[in-house]
Amino acid sequence: MPVTSTSADVLSPDTIKRLREKCGLSIAQFAKRMAVSEATILQWEEDGAPANYRDALIAQLSYDHDDSPVSFTSWVLLFVAALLFLGWYILG
Repeated sequence: MPVTSTSADVLSPDTIKRLREKCGLSIAQFAKRMAVSEATILQWEEDGAPANYRDALIAQLSYDHDDSPVSFTSWVLLFVAALLFLGWYILG
């Protein structure tokens, strides 16, 4: 008897695509984050993803998705400002 998938065994294609778009990621970026190929992401967005990927997909919602240099520069500036403030406060 063949094993068939039930809706509980698959995350819907719409769910996968909405998650990727909410994260602001391209298919290539999302594939990299999920450690799968771009073809796999395309297949998931067409047919759904196996439910065993649910935790990994949900984790993407809480991950910082901004890899841009601007984000790094902002953190560096914030760090430097904090150091300057602490120096002023301590030496004050």
